[in-house]
Amino acid sequence: MSKDVGGHTPGSKVGSSGAGAAGAVSKLRPVSARGGASDATREFKAVVYRDTGMKATFRRHWKSILLGTSVFFTLFILWGMQPLHGTVHIGICRTLIETQIKYPTSLKITAIEWFKNNLRIYFTHIDSFGQNRSEFFECEFKPDMTLADARINRKTLGADIVANFNKTIPQVIASKPDNTIPPGYKGDLLSLKRD
Repeated sequence: MSKDVGGHTPGSKVGSSGAGAAGAVSKLRPVSARGGASDATREFKAVVYRDTGMKATFRRHWKSILLGTSVFFTLFILWGMQPLHGTVHIGICRTLIETQIKYPTSLKITAIEWFKNNLRIYFTHIDSFGQNRSEFFECEFKPDMTLADARINRKTLGADIVANFNKTIPQVIASKPDNTIPPGYKGDLLSLKRD
């Protein structure tokens, strides 16, 4: 007859008293002289690990678990490093700024503020003398996403410039202008400095 891990025959009863318990106790082997675990202890651990399966599953799939965890954290970090994007209003106003400065490739937006229907953009650019200038631009929007007024350093651009630019707004929106929101300055003026 075959015996299971505990040394019992499949049909026998094991209780707190009687021959079954005495037989089970007598079949336990003592701890070895070197202080190691007995065979019964090793067999018990093997049964427990085989029953739960957690360690065996982890041993089989540890590479997949590690790879999945690292991919998740890598994607989470990359997502967190992406710049914030605002509405199309920022792109429209930025495009108008680019038409009003001498070197539009030197444009760097430093901050954005929203007031009711007005969008104020603080920016730096290089002027015709090679100097780095810091200015701000205000765009006042109508509900239909056209401009009612535009001002640079609180000076109005003029009704004809705004009317001509309003005709190009559908093309500006279709070209998907840059609407990236700057991260903002850290509280000191040196963070606004450009190299």
